[in-house]
Amino acid sequence: MEREILKDIWKIRELHHQIYEVMSIDDQCDPQDYADHQIINEALFVKSKYTDLSQNWELAEELHGVYGKEAQKIAKKEFRLLENWLKKYMPTVNPKLLNPKEKWYLGNCDKPLLKK
Repeated sequence: MEREILKDIWKIRELHHQIYEVMSIDDQCDPQDYADHQIINEALFVKSKYTDLSQNWELAEELHGVYGKEAQKIAKKEFRLLENWLKKYMPTVNPKLLNPKEKWYLGNCDKPLLKK
């Protein structure tokens, strides 16, 4: 049975892609095996892809209207969904475990992980 934190990811295209098609494939893991703080840290990384123009992220350019109004509208909707998801799940984990700039939280799935 899929955990709620992962069920809600299906609504957010870029976060779903990052968890299911990048992170879990790179680590050769099932997303169910990640602890909540690992998933949230990955979501914070995705959020930075919308907000950090210095990295030339396409998502940030879309959000800032570089590719036109329609792309901006879609990016704003996705960003709003992501922010709402973070507001829901970030309070459920210890803030000391949240650090999207460090990759220590990723690890791999051969170690037992706490679900919270």
